[in-house]
Amino acid sequence: MGGIIQSSYAQYMDEVLEGQISKASIGNNISAVLKDGNVGFGLAVVQGATDGQVVSPTATGGTFRGITVRNLEVVNNESGVAEYQADDFITLRNFGTIIVKTEVAVVKDAPVFFRHTAGAGGTVIGAFRSDADTATADLITGARFNASAGAGELVEVILPSIY
Repeated sequence: MGGIIQSSYAQYMDEVLEGQISKASIGNNISAVLKDGNVGFGLAVVQGATDGQVVSPTATGGTFRGITVRNLEVVNNESGVAEYQADDFITLRNFGTIIVKTEVAVVKDAPVFFRHTAGAGGTVIGAFRSDADTATADLITGARFNASAGAGELVEVILPSIY
């Protein structure tokens, strides 16, 4: 005998993570098959070649389908990073709130853009920002940042309708 027994737990997590559903609020998640390379948590994906498929954005004009949701069952890759693999069934948030990392400083209620092409402001495909970065990021119609945050910080995004 003699171990330490923890008798209480915090009601809320101390930190938030990319792709985490941030609150017990109304929202919607869908499943889809990832049809291209690996995709991390908290990144935008667009419609693939057929219904039920999604891919990483590769050019302007892709149809936004959602933001990848953190999944604790996903195995780390060779670099020790947990991310979805090609042909995995993945979970997407397409309505409600979710935590993402922003490429640039953002202010509350700023519009949300997702990166489709590497540019001067960033190279992570599917990452988020508050402007088009000289035509290398597309607007998510109606989406907004729910707080101000600095470049590289985690922030809540509100997706106001099902995409």
